[in-house]
Amino acid sequence: MEGRTVADFLHIFDMDQVEVTDSILEVAEKLKDYLFYEYSNYRVAFYLAGFDHDVPFVFLVNSLSTKSSSLMN
Repeated sequence: MEGRTVADFLHIFDMDQVEVTDSILEVAEKLKDYLFYEYSNYRVAFYLAGFDHDVPFVFLVNSLSTKSSSLMN
């Protein structure tokens, strides 16, 4: 994306957007917004997985949607 590797993109997103206190839902929403507003001209999707208070979550986040999809919790 714009000459960056996926690893570069995720590192920049992590440094610029994610706070240590963010829940997995908050990170999924931030990634969804970041992709939609900054990279909607690319067809890209990520599975985002993590725990919130020992409860597992998996989200599908993509650049074409205005909402993130919870796959499992």
